[in-house]
Amino acid sequence: MSTVSPISAAWTDLVFHVLSFIETASGDHSSLYSPEYRNWCRVNLSEALQVLVEEIYRPLSTAYRGTPGSHLLHMFPLLWDSIAAFQHAGSTRFDRMVWPSPDRGRIAAHVSTHLPESLVEMFAECLRITAEAEFEAAWQRAMAPRELFFAPLLRSAIEALSGNIPGLSDATWTISLPLCRHGRSIGCRDGAPWIYVGIPDPDLNVDLDHPVIQGCHELLVWREMLSSPAPTHRDTVPGTEGYDAFIESEKRALLAGEKIFGNGRWRDSYLRWKNHFLLIED
Repeated sequence: MSTVSPISAAWTDLVFHVLSFIETASGDHSSLYSPEYRNWCRVNLSEALQVLVEEIYRPLSTAYRGTPGSHLLHMFPLLWDSIAAFQHAGSTRFDRMVWPSPDRGRIAAHVSTHLPESLVEMFAECLRITAEAEFEAAWQRAMAPRELFFAPLLRSAIEALSGNIPGLSDATWTISLPLCRHGRSIGCRDGAPWIYVGIPDPDLNVDLDHPVIQGCHELLVWREMLSSPAPTHRDTVPGTEGYDAFIESEKRALLAGEKIFGNGRWRDSYLRWKNHFLLIED
């Protein structure tokens, strides 16, 4: 059975919260920008968290834009299970961490191989500072209740589709409010793909079907990347080495999605999702 797991997702939400405030290069498909989420933060999060936008996220944005492969920072949710576990690591250099499983060690090695230590350490420091600004308390108060409320609705929709998409029942789905209408498929841990999607929430302008379709698209992209010969490096920024391989996987996943969602009960929702997807991908 597919697993939608909003429980103990504060660490995941911390990572995607920081990434959502990064100003990426024009056309970078790794952008998690959402005006709805930024407005939500202004209303629901403390001033201590909001001032970090200018103090630490803008310098991080500059480093992110200037580094090929910076989208690999999006793999951080797989490396720790909680904010406490991340904080327990303290200021240990990323390339000197001792990981509790071979899968996490491989993920960390992949990040270290392709990204400069300076960017990885800057990102880790931004996560530490945000955590110290009582992010988890804000998560418990404002994010977790919403995720817990919408998780059963999302789970039912995913399970209804499990017979139509091979491998859907093997995926672990984690919902993360900061993602809004974005999604991520962040490789494997323990042998199965991990799919991350936002939550259906009218305050964020996200309807019930959007995160389901987005997550299925992420799974289809993951499958395409596994099945096609490609360079070891992919990039989400147009004009960079590895971009063509990345965008081809996206296009093939869209074609597969058309066959699954193009008719019947999902058709109208799929057309709305596709219009939004193509808008943010342009």
